[in-house]
Amino acid sequence: MTPAEITPAGRVAAAIAEVRRAALAEFGWTHVELVATDGGDGRVRLRGAVAARGLLERVRRACDGVAELDTAEVGVLTTGRFAAVPPAGMTLQRHASGPLATELDGGDGPVEVLAEHDGAVLVRAADGTVGWTRDPLGAAVDPPRLPARTEADLAALERAWPAWIDAPYRLGGTRPHGVDCSGLVQRLLGAAGLRMPRHSSDQLAVGPHPGVGRDAGDVVAIWSADEAPCHVGLVVAGDRVVQASRSRSRVVVEPIAEFVATARRVA
Repeated sequence: MTPAEITPAGRVAAAIAEVRRAALAEFGWTHVELVATDGGDGRVRLRGAVAARGLLERVRRACDGVAELDTAEVGVLTTGRFAAVPPAGMTLQRHASGPLATELDGGDGPVEVLAEHDGAVLVRAADGTVGWTRDPLGAAVDPPRLPARTEADLAALERAWPAWIDAPYRLGGTRPHGVDCSGLVQRLLGAAGLRMPRHSSDQLAVGPHPGVGRDAGDVVAIWSADEAPCHVGLVVAGDRVVQASRSRSRVVVEPIAEFVATARRVA
């Protein structure tokens, strides 16, 4: 260990370098440009930017027990370059040649263009998902404006969910020919007029509380051996939950009591 690494900021810098190397190996490209300085108050201050919020969470976990971090000056990479999603849609992958991250339809845009690497383009979708695409981008557009807050249209939700029953389960999918649990929740809440993050861990962060949701439109997250960690479903009328079940390979609807029966934890 060098003298610089003995200080808290030095140890944090070393942890950041490990996160950067791991992200580079996983995604083929990364942006974890952070500077660590000792703050004089026992905390290490970070300045700079990361490509996605998830990378900052990785840094926090890597520094757990190393130092208390002040991340107020850490931002998310932004370029201000936006493109429309073409009518045919596009697919985003976790790695330029890796597994599916999500699917975007024409109405899901625009996307922010973050980087280009090895013939692929890294974009951030309107729901915050960051991924690589080799699909053509639409025309350049102005930065989007956040929509006004709206109340859920529960009648539209009730009309929408039956059409998804028996749709095949597909990790990363958001369409009737293949959808995963969080993609289904996102699409159904979208039908009800609500925007929702794409992935279950981000959905859980919106406003979590322990216990079982009982009202139509409530997102219910469970941790069980039968499904993926932080598996989510959506409450619909009749005290039921509609979910894209990996263990049953399709979208199903069942009573809330059955959905949570094998869960170790519910939120």
